[in-house]
Amino acid sequence: MSSFSEFFNHSNTLELGDREQRKTADVVEKDLTVEDYSIFDGSHGKTGIVLFKEDPEGFYFSGKVLTDLLNNIDEKGKHDDVVKEGLKIHLYMQKNKKGNAEYVAVREW
Repeated sequence: MSSFSEFFNHSNTLELGDREQRKTADVVEKDLTVEDYSIFDGSHGKTGIVLFKEDPEGFYFSGKVLTDLLNNIDEKGKHDDVVKEGLKIHLYMQKNKKGNAEYVAVREW
């Protein structure tokens, strides 16, 4: 059986230690600073694991929009910049175009 860290795309994996998983309700409508992240290929595609400066006890499995943003940062070779400077974001709920579902959207601040 493979270890969890083997699924990460980064050569640099996160040390989660005793951190607790945060739910969407714990992170939406807050100004947060991404201090580190890793992206792995899971059963539903790419997923990000995010550490926020404001929550040293927790970690968050990011949704598609935030994972896409972090993946874009990776593709530009800017992961180390996020670790060094932080990435200030605000997560919020938004309805899809049809108006029949909500998802977690992100904006930088």
